[in-house]
Amino acid sequence: MVDTLTGLTDPCGVTANGTYVAVAQSEVGGPVLVLNESDGSVAATITAVADTTSGDDLYEPQNVAFGPNGDLYIADTYNDRILEYSLSS
Repeated sequence: MVDTLTGLTDPCGVTANGTYVAVAQSEVGGPVLVLNESDGSVAATITAVADTTSGDDLYEPQNVAFGPNGDLYIADTYNDRILEYSLSS
């Protein structure tokens, strides 16, 4: 079943920080959706993150977490890496 608001079909990890809710969709290419907590609108759709250790595309991200600085950390499972993504409020 597809979530009609976000289009997610296989959400895997979720985190919130008081401003945003981030949801990882476990599939090749992501995405990780970042929603505004206030109204549920999509603030960002992350399908790739620049990184020098591997390809840019996410490969089955399965978890997300906000760090103390507000950056979003993405467990990019099958690329064997943790990525940091900066969100501007």
